[in-house]
Amino acid sequence: MSEKEKALQAFRTLIEVCDAAAHTWTVPSEIEQPATPLGVDVLQKDLLSLFLLLRASTTKLALAMDPVNPQYTAVHSPLQETSKHIAAVVHCVSFLDAAIHGATIRREFERVSADVINAVKHLLAALADPSHSTTNKVYLARVGEVHELIDVARSVGPKGLSNSNITAVRKLWALDEGALKDGLSELDDVLNKVDGDEDEDDGWDELGFDSEAALNPDERARVQQAHTLGRIINLLHARTRKDILSPPASASSSQKDYDALAPCSAALLAASDDFISALHPPHDRESLSEELEELRSSVTRIREALDTIFALQALERLSLNGEAGGGISPEKWFKTCFGQIDKNIDMILALP
Repeated sequence: MSEKEKALQAFRTLIEVCDAAAHTWTVPSEIEQPATPLGVDVLQKDLLSLFLLLRASTTKLALAMDPVNPQYTAVHSPLQETSKHIAAVVHCVSFLDAAIHGATIRREFERVSADVINAVKHLLAALADPSHSTTNKVYLARVGEVHELIDVARSVGPKGLSNSNITAVRKLWALDEGALKDGLSELDDVLNKVDGDEDEDDGWDELGFDSEAALNPDERARVQQAHTLGRIINLLHARTRKDILSPPASASSSQKDYDALAPCSAALLAASDDFISALHPPHDRESLSEELEELRSSVTRIREALDTIFALQALERLSLNGEAGGGISPEKWFKTCFGQIDKNIDMILALP
């Protein structure tokens, strides 16, 4: 077997390793957890260090496989290094216990690690491709993909790899904030349609669709009340992200309790979007009622998750101070906010 054939066979073997590694977390981990669980911040630093090692070893591979003068004998060492680093990444992520550290941070570590490993696999495939030559620059793009994913994970800020479960949950909420605000702008557009814009040429007639009709007085009142509801929901979302999901959590032992909030933001956005879509004229009262109740249900799930968090925080304050503590509790603000949401939903449902 020639040196080229040996090198390409080694590439194919490592590609299989990448495939296996990327699917490791779909089955229960058999790694024995330490008696004292490692902190997420420690595991995050370890994982980012491993990413940096992967960045270096894959860069060595790309240089060794320079299509102008490929050095097939030089690829074996960086291939072994890359294989070792990928195994270490899998091992590191497996130390994250969803029941202790939180399921949201565990999923983020898995997703980011799988993205990096898949990018490495694509690079390996490009380097081992028979078309790899001076005229085929695909491998350069693959190198860039590996570097970019690792650099983003290592960056400081909202795009970097989270170092706590509460930060991972906060990221998910931050993704939806802009879209929720867009919903208010959409309601503004629906209301402005009433102000004499019904004759505006919006181009829909040319495509065979009827232009949106203007709101009648009852529909206008309904959309106005919905706009008030939307503002309160946006405020609820913003305060939850800023006041509840601002690290550090009250105690490391309660990190996993923030997982209940993880899916709530996307569910609230989906329910809000569906309700706003139903507010475009003409209104279907039955459909509006269904969408409103779904919106109420999504808000209720947030309330239930917050109730659990508030109860745990109260117990922690009592344990630390021997008393419940004074001052204005954010729990009171959220209780008032939830009450206003229920009130506005009931008012919309009661409109003719």
